[in-house]
Amino acid sequence: MKIAVVRNDHLGDLVLTTPLLKVLAKAGHEVTAIAPAAISGILVENPSVAAIKNFEDIAPQFPKDWVALGAFFRKQKFDAILLPYGYPRQLLWASAMSGAKLRIALWSGVWGRLTGHNCLRSRIIEQPRPYAVILLELARALGLSTDISQPEVFVTASERNHARGCLKERLGNVDVICIHPGSGGSACNLDSAQYEQAAVTLLKNTNLGIVVTGTRKEASLVSKWPSEWKESRRIWYAFGELNIREFAAILSQVQMVICPSTGTLHLASALGVRTVSPFCGRPGLCAKVWGAQATSSLAIELPREKCEAHFSRTHTHCDFRGEITGRQLALTALSQLGL
Repeated sequence: MKIAVVRNDHLGDLVLTTPLLKVLAKAGHEVTAIAPAAISGILVENPSVAAIKNFEDIAPQFPKDWVALGAFFRKQKFDAILLPYGYPRQLLWASAMSGAKLRIALWSGVWGRLTGHNCLRSRIIEQPRPYAVILLELARALGLSTDISQPEVFVTASERNHARGCLKERLGNVDVICIHPGSGGSACNLDSAQYEQAAVTLLKNTNLGIVVTGTRKEASLVSKWPSEWKESRRIWYAFGELNIREFAAILSQVQMVICPSTGTLHLASALGVRTVSPFCGRPGLCAKVWGAQATSSLAIELPREKCEAHFSRTHTHCDFRGEITGRQLALTALSQLGL
C-alpha cells in the first residue's frame, strides 16, 4: 500500500514516530512522511521513508488552507492516511477528502469520529508505556507485527566529520557535554538558573567542553548567566546556529546530553547518545511514557504524589520546586561518564 504518515507538531514527536515508519516499510508498504520543514530533515537518510514532504510546500497557510492538503492527499492516491496526532481538526478534514480507503487517527476526539476515521485510544493514563510504542497502535490497526520500538535517526559520515570539526574549532580537542535548557512547554522543566548550575558544576570539576543548544528565541534563557561563565572559552552557545541536520550531527559527537523532556532528548537517544533528564511523575508526563528508551539514558523523576501536589496548586507544569537541581543532573552525568 501507499501510506501517508502525517505529523504537524514537534521534533520529538517525529523522532518517536520512526519505529512506526520502520514497521510499515518492513511490511512492504511505500511510506510518505509529511511534516513541517523545520524538522522534516531529520528523516533524511532514513531507509524506511520513500518520500518526505513539507507542510509548507503543500499547504503554506495550513490549517487555514486545509483544502490544499486534502487535494494533495487525493492527487497522490494514498491507500491509507495515518495520523499519529489527529489535531487540529482541519487535518482530519483534509484526510476525509483524501479518497483513501483507510484513515486511522490517534488523539482525534469527536472530529475524528465525525470525519469517518478509525479512531484509536492511547490509554496513556491507565496504561503508561513509551510513546513510540503507543504510536505502533496505528500499525496494529493495519494488522502488522510491531516488534520494533526503538527510534532511529541516521547521520552520514560526512555530517559527523563536519560536526567533529566544528566542535574542535569552537571548544578545542576535548570531550563535550551538551546542555539543552529549553522545551516546548508541554512538560515540566527546571528554571534556566539550574542549567547554569549544571554548566558551572561541569566547568569547575572537569576539563570538558560544553555546547549549549536551542532555538534563536531560546537564547534569552542564558541572558542572566554570569559573564564569567557566558564568556568562557569552554562553552559554545549555539542558539539558532544549527539546522536540524547539523544539530543531529553535533549531538552524535557529544558524550552526554543534559536536557528536559523535549525533542533533543529523543533525538540524542535515537543517535545512541547518553542523556540525563528531570521528569515529572504524573502518568501523562512520566519517564515511562516520554523518557528515552535507550538503556544509556537516565531520568531523575519526582514521585507522582509530589508532582500531583504541585499540579493541583498551579494547574500547570512546574519547575520541580528545588527537588531536582542542575548540580544533581551534572553530577549524575559525570558519574555515568566515569568522571
